[in-house]
Amino acid sequence: MQAIRSVRAFSPDIVLMDIIMPDRDGIATCDIIRKDIALNHDIPIIMMTGSHDKNKIMKAIEAGCNDFILKPFEFNTLLAKVEKLIETCHKGDTGKEKKSAAH
Repeated sequence: MQAIRSVRAFSPDIVLMDIIMPDRDGIATCDIIRKDIALNHDIPIIMMTGSHDKNKIMKAIEAGCNDFILKPFEFNTLLAKVEKLIETCHKGDTGKEKKSAAH
């Protein structure tokens, strides 16, 4: 639930989360973010995983993640994905200021 509270409180430009998290898995969390009317449904979500299980990756995509990255990964690979998604997803953004948080 911490991830959802953080998204509600900070309205970040992008969400990075692991499929495996302490309270609730990332797939369920992604699904909640996409369905919760109080949250920004357009916020880009990148799911990280150490699992090469194609079923989990497909479930993450079905839950609404925009992209995923397999661990271990190169920082520059992650950075490229983040930059691409922010540029793509925020093209129509009116420039309103957003708070950000690192988690």
